[in-house]
This record gives sequence, structure tokens and C-alpha cells, in this order.
Amino acid sequence: MLSGVALAVLSLRDPARAALFERWSGVCLMIGLCMLGVALRGAR
Repeated sequence: MLSGVALAVLSLRDPARAALFERWSGVCLMIGLCMLGVALRGAR
């Protein structure tokens, strides 16, 4: 999830490649949230 946040920050600093960074930021955040959900379910 940290990589998603880092990419979101990069998108603010580099307007030329903002769309690319925002897309990958969303992908990283979604994967991170899915992995967190799986880990929480497995901890039960």
C-alpha cells in the first residue's frame, strides 16, 4: 500500500506523467487492500 501512496505523491510532482502514476497508484492500493483482507481473514 505504501507504493500506491508513493506513486500518488509522484503524480502530483510530475504533471506530464500524472495519469500513468495515478493508474498504477490505484492498482497498487487495490492489491494492497486485497492482501490486507486476506491476511486479516487468515488471522482469525
